[in-house]
Amino acid sequence: MDALSAVGTVGAFAVGFVLLRQEHRREDVRAEEERRLQAIKVSAWVEAQATAYGGRELLFHVHNASEMPIYE
Repeated sequence: MDALSAVGTVGAFAVGFVLLRQEHRREDVRAEEERRLQAIKVSAWVEAQATAYGGRELLFHVHNASEMPIYE
């Protein structure tokens, strides 16, 4: 009877471990999707502009249409 209990315990542990790994993968996919959805709402471009002294300067524009701040 002890062997049966041991097998049941090991089986329960194995099932729990598999379910935990599945949940971690699901969370990773969700987090990546969230990052992608935020990233598609951010755009950046460079504009060359003449200065008053005949030179040129570069203007860097970043537009964040998402609700989250940009860190990178």
